[in-house]
Amino acid sequence: MVEGIFHVGITVKDLEKSIAFYRDVLGMELFIGPSDEMSGEEFSERVGVPDSRIRIAVLKAGDSDIELMQFLSPLPESDQPLPRNGVGAAHVALRVRDMDAAVNSLKAQGIDFLGDVTTETEGVTKGWRWVFFRDLDGIPVELSSTP
Repeated sequence: MVEGIFHVGITVKDLEKSIAFYRDVLGMELFIGPSDEMSGEEFSERVGVPDSRIRIAVLKAGDSDIELMQFLSPLPESDQPLPRNGVGAAHVALRVRDMDAAVNSLKAQGIDFLGDVTTETEGVTKGWRWVFFRDLDGIPVELSSTP
């Protein structure tokens, strides 16, 4: 039934700042937006948030997309991301060809990583390399490479 992942949606605090981060720091291509405000009773019902007003942008990440959404209203109860072990917490994993070059480039741009690059040495993930950092809103982002 499922053919693939169409996009990953991320709710952000400031759409323009997040566009700049994903485009200028991570090198993604702005594909759609930023949009005008989307709102109305029918729209709010469809997104499952009463009285919502949002703006979006979509960025290309290889053959996948990331949709950034800023809710103009209602404002969230908290501006903090879910804890990593919270139900519904998610992360975005970005495939890179050259892990060392990607990490060095991001470090040069001031990105702080949550640890060193891990290289899996056994099991079904043998050869995978991965490392995490956080975007502007504290959303976990993983760089990943596979043999």
